[in-house]
Amino acid sequence: SYKDIFSDEDCRQRAQAADFLQKSVCADFIPIALQQDATLCAQNVGVPTLVVQGEKDAVVTHASTRGTYEAIASTDKEWYEVKGSGHSVWTDFQGEVLFEHVAAWIEKHFKNGS
Repeated sequence: SYKDIFSDEDCRQRAQAADFLQKSVCADFIPIALQQDATLCAQNVGVPTLVVQGEKDAVVTHASTRGTYEAIASTDKEWYEVKGSGHSVWTDFQGEVLFEHVAAWIEKHFKNGS
């Protein structure tokens, strides 16, 4: 529901007015997704990695995301918590701050092909 993914009431109302949420999804991928182990996969990640979590995310637990982050093999990794945001970090509270942070992170890590 909108309440589950947006912490900010104004953002929630705008998303609801725009009919942001899908009414249905294809469930074909669910059995495969349930077999995935993000922590195990993270052990194979050796490239610069930015992990983003909304402070008030009620969909994906902080413990789950943090466990996956800790398992990332790369020594060049960053945890970024979007203060005040729910699960929909790009469109919830502080989305512009997140965009600026991600843009700066990409420029730092990938400018000039480095």
